[in-house]
Amino acid sequence: MQVTARRVGDKLSITILDDGVGVRARRSRVRSRGTGLGLTNTTTRLIHLYGDGHEFESGPRDDGGYAVRITIPFRLGRLSSGRNGARINADLTAVEQS
Repeated sequence: MQVTARRVGDKLSITILDDGVGVRARRSRVRSRGTGLGLTNTTTRLIHLYGDGHEFESGPRDDGGYAVRITIPFRLGRLSSGRNGARINADLTAVEQS
């Protein structure tokens, strides 16, 4: 699995690439233990947080595996101290453990 994040103008683009068996192989199994709600929950949360200000793309990769790309507004926020020394961004765009 590969995860990348980069700033593109006033947006933050996050890409997740999985080189596993992919969707087609999983569907061919008799039954999956997962609920299949992960991507749906992610989409719902992005709509709630960013409305039309986000992009969400996901699907199988040509060479196997799965890819997800999320683009959200890039914001710098003020970090404040949380419990156990964690620094938490005030607008929830980043979390940093000290």
